[in-house]
Amino acid sequence: MLPMLRIIQGGLYRFDLRGPLNSWAAKKIFQAKPGQKVTSAPAVFRRDQDKYIISFGTGSDLYQKRFEVMVLSSPFMVFMTI
Repeated sequence: MLPMLRIIQGGLYRFDLRGPLNSWAAKKIFQAKPGQKVTSAPAVFRRDQDKYIISFGTGSDLYQKRFEVMVLSSPFMVFMTI
């Protein structure tokens, strides 16, 4: 079962929806720095049984204003075992 991910206010969350409704859980696995956003959709790669790599990027949206003010953009990878 692939991990279910959601981006909320600069944080990347993993949702575990296995089992009955009262056992569902959410866990923050990444928080961007203030002023940064997660700007690329997370991509999930299966590394091994129950092991995944989540790849995504942060920075600012690509607008003309970005070229006038430098905003650091960074790629990230999160290694996760389910």
